[in-house]
Amino acid sequence: MVNRLFEHIPPEVATTFTPLQLEALNQASYHLTWKTHAVDIRWSIPSPVRFYLVLLAGREQRSPQRRLAERRQRPVWKPANIAVITTAIAVLALSTVGIQKFVLPTIAAMQSTQSHPTGIPWLQTKTECQNTGRVWKDGTCWDREHDASF
Repeated sequence: MVNRLFEHIPPEVATTFTPLQLEALNQASYHLTWKTHAVDIRWSIPSPVRFYLVLLAGREQRSPQRRLAERRQRPVWKPANIAVITTAIAVLALSTVGIQKFVLPTIAAMQSTQSHPTGIPWLQTKTECQNTGRVWKDGTCWDREHDASF
């Protein structure tokens, strides 16, 4: 970590550090670690432009002054962020509509207690039909226990 720090210090200043000061900095930086977050998702998307996505969430521990400074330094409402937020809302809305329109009716139909009688074409005589517990009507064998999930 000290080496990364020295990359940003002008050379004329960096040469003034004594070995004792460098060792003290090195030991102090050893204890500087990032806190863990309750949610820590880091996703690299393989593409030619080397895109990545990070989602962190957890208990807020920064001071109000630090939050204000960071808010000024990294504003939320900039074009790229607005595009990502808009896309996420659109995907969520379309997913909700899709679930309501296609998935929920299918689940409801499968759980329905209604029977949907259907003709059984391979049972062609009244005797065959009645021997299997079905109903013979209008020259067709009907199964009243058939349901939509069959």
